[in-house]
Amino acid sequence: MKKTISQIQTEVDDWAKQFEKPYFSPLSMVATMTEECGEVARVINHLYGDKKKKRWRKLKRLRR
Repeated sequence: MKKTISQIQTEVDDWAKQFEKPYFSPLSMVATMTEECGEVARVINHLYGDKKKKRWRKLKRLRR
């Protein structure tokens, strides 16, 4: 039997509630997402944009 997204979300939420603090605060989640997006944007800019990486710095690769 396949589960719906709603059923999976409920299952995950029930599992997480067993811990004292199951989730990060909304501010922490937004800050982390913003930081990660910035790192990806920096790599894309170095690869394809106007701001090229300095020769002595190693260019990070994006992973799938």
